[in-house]
Amino acid sequence: GQTGTSFTIVAPALANNARQFRVVATHSEGPVNSNAATLTVNAAPVNNTWQTAGRIGPVGGSIYHPKIAFDSLGNAIAIWMQGNEAPSTRYELWANRYIAGSGWGTPQVIYPGVGFRVNWPQLGVDANGNAIVVWELIDDPYDPLPDIWSVSYSTSTGWGTAAGISNDTGAYDSSSPKLAVAGNGTAVAIWTQGNGTSVGNILMATGSTGSGWGSPALLATAANSQVGGPDAVLNATGNGIATWSQWGGSNFTLRAALISSGTAGTAQAISTNTGTLVNPHIAVNAAGTAVAIWGQLNGSRFEITSNRFVPGTGWGSPTQVNNPGYPVFNQTPD
Repeated sequence: GQTGTSFTIVAPALANNARQFRVVATHSEGPVNSNAATLTVNAAPVNNTWQTAGRIGPVGGSIYHPKIAFDSLGNAIAIWMQGNEAPSTRYELWANRYIAGSGWGTPQVIYPGVGFRVNWPQLGVDANGNAIVVWELIDDPYDPLPDIWSVSYSTSTGWGTAAGISNDTGAYDSSSPKLAVAGNGTAVAIWTQGNGTSVGNILMATGSTGSGWGSPALLATAANSQVGGPDAVLNATGNGIATWSQWGGSNFTLRAALISSGTAGTAQAISTNTGTLVNPHIAVNAAGTAVAIWGQLNGSRFEITSNRFVPGTGWGSPTQVNNPGYPVFNQTPD
């Protein structure tokens, strides 16, 4: 479509390196191609040196559980718990935003710690820089049964108002939240919750960075409150997997359920039977291929074990990751 005497390519992609361009001259006798001009695209220089560390939060108070997440443009949000001694000892939830090319902004309180204690905050950011934070909130120091709370960030309006999402009656504990946010803004939160008897539950809520949370759905129930280690991942389109460990009466298994359009499918065991299973984690790529990894007791020692999910094929067989015969002292794979 170019008809001028020159052709300029603005900000070419590295993938266009070595592509050839020709002029096609056409007249009554037919077209004639010129010799090829080869385009050379050089990779942008990379600064491989560490920059000088700088404070991004306020002075004072102990800092716990910092998290950071980036959007597709290189902007970021950082969150953390910070102690506040006045007017009474409590933990607040703070945040600061980083703009690529400009640096960090001003730290601000996004939840003031009303309710005694903010714990285990989790952060997710979509491709446009909108964010969600979830955390465990102990609302009474004399009745330490936590709930799951959340607050959202919009690039156009800033931080919203925090609210509970676990929807329990206050008589049962909801804890160990994990959060996943996809590039398109789809969000999943998963946590453990008691139900007042000897049974433990795994619950999941779905929503988005722009529309808030729906009602929690029950994923699993296990005897003797033996559910734990919940985790969830989403790919760029919002599909993903939820995982958790579950006691089956005589052993633990790692269980997984596919997440599609905000709904979890049927759970299945993806580990072999074992007496102890610890610290499971899961990761997924853009195509939906996922890998789960965990610590598993094998006789008298722990082994690091994994299983791989391939869309259209499903889960494979559990595979030992560490060298056979060598004890694993760090039982926290990631």
